[in-house]
Amino acid sequence: MPHWLQLAVVFLAGIGLGMLYFGGLALTVRRLIAGGGVLLVLGSFLVRGAVLIAGFWILSRTHAEYWVACLLGFTTARVILSKATPWEVWFARQEDGHASHH
Repeated sequence: MPHWLQLAVVFLAGIGLGMLYFGGLALTVRRLIAGGGVLLVLGSFLVRGAVLIAGFWILSRTHAEYWVACLLGFTTARVILSKATPWEVWFARQEDGHASHH
């Protein structure tokens, strides 16, 4: 398989890991709001983190360019799921910061 195709596969797998991680986070927050406890949050974090680390390790091993491709995919999933661009998030934080100082 060509190297560029391997990078594309790792990038797409990174998107999948991001969807799992952030989708699981969204479910945890919903359950927490509905009355879940600290064990739910801790358990969810440990499972999501373990899956994420294992996924990154399996996909990337010691190849730096694969780590970067996977991380870019993971970050892409975060942007997709947040329904906001990184710039929109950044500007919203800047406006919130300025509003609290007035």
